[in-house]
Amino acid sequence: MSWSWWSNRPLGIKLSVLVAAGALALGVSGIISVSALEVAGERTDRLLLTTTATGAASEADMMHDAVRADVLQALLSGSGDQYETAVRDLNDHAAALQAALVSVRDSGLGGGVVSAVDSVEADVNTYLSAGQQIAALAGRDREAALAAYPGFAAAFGGLEEALPVVGDAVAAEASDAAGSSADQRRTAVMAAVMVGIGGILLLGVLGWAVTRSVVRPLRRVRAIVLGLADGDLRGTTGLTSTDEVGSIATALETSMATMRDLLERIGDSSATLASATEELSATAQDMTRLAGESAAETSTVAQTAGQVLGNVQTVAAGTDQMGSSIREIAQNATDVARIAGRAVVRAEAATATVDKLGESSTRIAAVIKTITAIAEQTNLLALNATIEAARAGEAGKGFAVVANEVKDLAQETARATQDITARVEAIQADTTGAFGAIGDITAIIAQISDAQTTIAAAVEEQTATAAEMSRSITGAAAGVEQITERVNSVAEATGATTQAVTDARVAIDEAARLAAELNSAVGGFRF
Repeated sequence: MSWSWWSNRPLGIKLSVLVAAGALALGVSGIISVSALEVAGERTDRLLLTTTATGAASEADMMHDAVRADVLQALLSGSGDQYETAVRDLNDHAAALQAALVSVRDSGLGGGVVSAVDSVEADVNTYLSAGQQIAALAGRDREAALAAYPGFAAAFGGLEEALPVVGDAVAAEASDAAGSSADQRRTAVMAAVMVGIGGILLLGVLGWAVTRSVVRPLRRVRAIVLGLADGDLRGTTGLTSTDEVGSIATALETSMATMRDLLERIGDSSATLASATEELSATAQDMTRLAGESAAETSTVAQTAGQVLGNVQTVAAGTDQMGSSIREIAQNATDVARIAGRAVVRAEAATATVDKLGESSTRIAAVIKTITAIAEQTNLLALNATIEAARAGEAGKGFAVVANEVKDLAQETARATQDITARVEAIQADTTGAFGAIGDITAIIAQISDAQTTIAAAVEEQTATAAEMSRSITGAAAGVEQITERVNSVAEATGATTQAVTDARVAIDEAARLAAELNSAVGGFRF
């Protein structure tokens, strides 16, 4: 595995490898410790068995001495309670001796212990048989028992020599178990130490690798950042790894390159801006001077135009008064002509109205004739209805009443139409007389209108002439007034221009100051 490959790994993978190595070392150490504890537990169990067997062997040794004491007690007692007690104790101690040996043999300490127990079994049986025989003889024949005692003593001596073999075998097993436990403990300690050292070395190497792949690049990035804080944009990290630190370093160098380009453009633009502001400042000074001169000339022209405007306005006022008088005459003549014309129109309208009235009277007469015919027909129908009602008898009484009322209405309608006819004939006669009178009036009004029209035409010509003069003078006054207003506007515009140029100079000076500050700020960086 090359160093560049390791440097390109993400920081999470590096830390994960470091943690995994630590976990592996701890796991191996734990497994070794558990194994050592299991073996130590087994050795402890075996030591416990040897301890139990040693106790059983010691009990067997004590029981064989107790059996001898019981035999001597039986010989001394001969009979009685002490004898019985000695016999019972003998039997109990013999059983305890055999049980202790069986316990040692069944302790599971191995074949050596079993062989040792088997080797003393015959001596134990001989010894116990001899003791029980002497105890039995002591109760019947003390002399015979004393005679048999040497054989018992010889059996006791043989067992005394053979019985330590069992203790020695158990002791050997205990020593072997203790030695194995010590060896296992040393092995476990050595393995734990080796695993610990290996884990420490592995963690140290991985920690060094992680630290070297992270801290050294971070130091380079820190140096670049400190230089950047001091205005130095020329530094490079020289890192090519693709991990998080390498990505940060690449992004930092890209940002610094962008800042260098930006500051170069800002520096060039600020120099151009400073040069342009100097030219604008000079131009603004010239504009200010020219605007001041223009304002002075414009003020003089405005004063002269004001005087001309006053003279023209005086002439225009006189012309307006003369035009007003002519217009009043023309207005009166026009009014008279208009009134005469209206009278002619009204007379013609009256003639037309009277003519229409005659036509309406004729139409009314025709309508009256129609109404009279309808009334006659209604009267006839009412008469027929009365006849039919009379024929109907009682059933037609109501209809007869209605028929009578209709007949009465028809008669009244006939009378009304006769009255209207008489009045329409009178209206027609009056209309004929009015038509002739209106014709005469129309002729007279027409003559008056012709005379007024002639007068109005003459006055209109004078009015037109005066109006043209007034219009010309008014136009001249308006032109002079417009000239005055324009000159005043030019003066105001010139003043505004002067102020604007002054403001522009202030802005240009401020821009020049900012350009100088920008140049100074950009000059603080090194790129």
